This record gives sequence, structure tokens and C-alpha cells, in this order.
Amino acid sequence: MKIFNIKRKGQVFTWDLAISIAVFLIVLAMLFYMWDSTVTKSTEIKDIYEMEIIATEVTEQLIRTPGIPRDWEIKENGSYKYNVSNITALGLANVEPRVLNDEKILRFVDLDYREITPLIGTRQYDFYFNMTYINETTNNEEQLFIGGKEIFCGVKKSSEAFALTAKRTAILNDTIVRIYFTVWTNRTYAPSIY
Repeated sequence: MKIFNIKRKGQVFTWDLAISIAVFLIVLAMLFYMWDSTVTKSTEIKDIYEMEIIATEVTEQLIRTPGIPRDWEIKENGSYKYNVSNITALGLANVEPRVLNDEKILRFVDLDYREITPLIGTRQYDFYFNMTYINETTNNEEQLFIGGKEIFCGVKKSSEAFALTAKRTAILNDTIVRIYFTVWTNRTYAPSIY
């Protein structure tokens, strides 16, 4: 018959336990890193998708609709018929889509940036609007002026900003013009995302 020596004390801390805890902590740290990376990338992709939609929708609204009310650019007795609080939507078109009204364009670029933003719906993003015309002689684009006024509004993006631009063509006074609407943010996104 075998007699076991029960007086030996058990070892609570063994090398097996230490190695398994270390492996568990390494795997847990990798999971947290991968989770954080995945959430960050999905947020960036959502923001970029949202910026694309905003740039496209705002540009299309501006060149295809006259705005609400349709005559939001009209002056009566030296002042505008509608103040900004009475304008529901901005549009630069006459009656026909893509045929622009120069008076609407002038009023649009004269509006304050903070007044335009809620009317066109750029949300938390900044924007820059610019118009050029195509010089038929040189076939180059040149800055558009109406009545001596350079046509642009908004805030130019900083050099480190991430920007998306929607580019469309339209007609203004029988001339083809190009509209650039840039939506931008100072958040930086990895080049691999976009």
C-alpha cells in the first residue's frame, strides 16, 4: 500500500498560471486595439459618405431649384423683399434647372456665412462655393465676375483639412459656367480610407 505525504504545501503561483495570464492580457489588448481601430474607421467612413452626400445634394439644389420663395433675390424700394428668416431654401436657378439667375447668385454670395449654412444644410461641416466660366478662346477656366463682383462665398479650407468637392456645369447668360461646392472639415482621415 502506498502512503501519500499530505504535508506538502500546494503552490498557488506557478509558471503555467503566469504564462496563461500573460497570454490572456496580450489577446485582450489586441482585441481592444482592433475594436478601437474598427470603430474609428467606420466613423471616418460615415463622415466621408455624409460629406459626399451633402456636397452633391447642396450643389444640385442650388443649380436645379429657384429656392423658396422663388423670388427671394428681388429688391423692393432699395431693400430685399425677403429677409433671410423668410427664406426656406436657397436656389440659384431661374425657372429651368441649370439656367442660373445672376441676381440670385449676387444675393447668395452677399449673404453672411452663418445665415447660409442652415439654409443649405451643411451641418457640422464648413463649405466654400466658387464659380468659374470656361474661356472659349483659351479653353481654360477663369474666375466668374458679375457686375465686377467676384463670385465665391464660404470659408476656404485650411491646408490640412479634408475636403470633398462637387463640380457641376450650368448656364448663366448664355455662357457655360462651372460650379464648385466644397465641403470640408479639419478632421484628418487616413489616406487608405478615401
